[in-house]
Amino acid sequence: MNESQTRWILGREALLRGRGGLKEVHELTGVSRTTILKGMKDIAGNKPLKPSSGVRKTGGGRKDFEYNNPGFEAALEKIMDENTAGDPMCPLRWTQKSTQVIAIVLYINNLAQFSEIPFLRRYWAH
Repeated sequence: MNESQTRWILGREALLRGRGGLKEVHELTGVSRTTILKGMKDIAGNKPLKPSSGVRKTGGGRKDFEYNNPGFEAALEKIMDENTAGDPMCPLRWTQKSTQVIAIVLYINNLAQFSEIPFLRRYWAH
């Protein structure tokens, strides 16, 4: 299902449930109330349901972290080389530096923002 189909189905379900249907569908699915409300408006306005093809343009959406930060991996390698343990031939590497220290070093070198730190977690083992 694409986005418009999901919205349409949730809106339909909310309308069928009557008063309080929006809240109930929101609580059951976790989908935003505005999304469900938009689906309800689509149905009320007799907006046709689109076919199953993609809704968004090809290439749309947020770019990968590495695309926006081309020097990131080299900087991370440099930080990790200073203080690593384990087999150098194995891709899994261990460091004595905490994730916070690594994040601060990257931030100081203008290679990462604090809002991007969750993306960094995939680069180190826990």
